[in-house]
Amino acid sequence: FPSHDNAAKTTVQFRGRVDYPSDNISPEGQFLTINGRHVSFFVNERRICYSGIQQDCSDILRSIISTFVPECTTTNIQTSNVLVDVNYDYMVFSECIKDLCKKCGFDAYIDDDLDVHFFEANSIFNENEAIAEGDNFLSTSEQGNDDYYEKTRVTCIGQDDSGLPIIYRDWE
Repeated sequence: FPSHDNAAKTTVQFRGRVDYPSDNISPEGQFLTINGRHVSFFVNERRICYSGIQQDCSDILRSIISTFVPECTTTNIQTSNVLVDVNYDYMVFSECIKDLCKKCGFDAYIDDDLDVHFFEANSIFNENEAIAEGDNFLSTSEQGNDDYYEKTRVTCIGQDDSGLPIIYRDWE
């Protein structure tokens, strides 16, 4: 389900699965709230069994992706130059990424084309799509259980200067 910018009808704002829409009427007006998951939601269904000794975090991630999540590509994985030992025993893929990020000081995300981005934390400045409290943050609501392995889902909704919605999703 792609969602497009209403003005140009060419910019994809969201690609994934819609879980459920809800119509909300408030003093600010009528809003359609759509709860959904990014196109990469399936990675949380993958359990990883992997062991490595003194390997670069980026090499571990590439190996895990090629073996367990072949739908994803690795073009934007930067070398960390941090050697670590890992032993993942039936761990969810997203937990493996979190662990690797913590061990080497990197950040990661999966884009709309299912390409994994793995890069040094705070090395990329995003000036176009951030949600900032006191600036464009509108609300946080609908916290609840995700139906994949009991993950808690949090949604933050904001808007840019022209009123275009910005949605941030996080799972604990």
